[in-house]
Amino acid sequence: MKEGKNRDGRKWKQPKKKAIFKKINQKKRTYIKTSGSHAVIGYKSGGKGYAGAIAKAHAKGLEEKFTVEQSIKNLKKKSLPAYGSKATRAQAKRLISLGYKMWDKDKKAYRKVSQTKIMSKLTFGQAGLIINLLKEEEKERKKTQWTIKRPVRELLGNTVNEQNKIRTTELERKMYLKQKS
Repeated sequence: MKEGKNRDGRKWKQPKKKAIFKKINQKKRTYIKTSGSHAVIGYKSGGKGYAGAIAKAHAKGLEEKFTVEQSIKNLKKKSLPAYGSKATRAQAKRLISLGYKMWDKDKKAYRKVSQTKIMSKLTFGQAGLIINLLKEEEKERKKTQWTIKRPVRELLGNTVNEQNKIRTTELERKMYLKQKS
């Protein structure tokens, strides 16, 4: 998991958030169950953050459905932004994609502007307000729910050689316990 590879050596598609597997990688969240014929390695599903459910979703590439209500609920948990600070690069990109133009006093016409110009001239709050005004037309076509598709990432598992070593070690241990009793 630390290397970001599957058991066969193929690299994973990297997640957007780098720390996504930080909690899953903790030893206290994993378990091992052994029997005479096999061993199972997995994740505990209880506790805060539901590491087991998250691990399972990534390991099997499960899809997750979200709604607007869930998104709003998650946003309410975040702290409020500083509306007086400079506009962000993401806001500038969004304004350009919506066709935002600024008035040029010299040419007496509206002109397209660069991201840096938007970031230097507008505040965070102004940019947010303009984005909302420009996308009013899009609100009728707006999604009410969407699905996030995860690529399959083998979080746990052993290579064939490691599986064979585990089997022989487990069998030797069982045989030793039988001889001892």
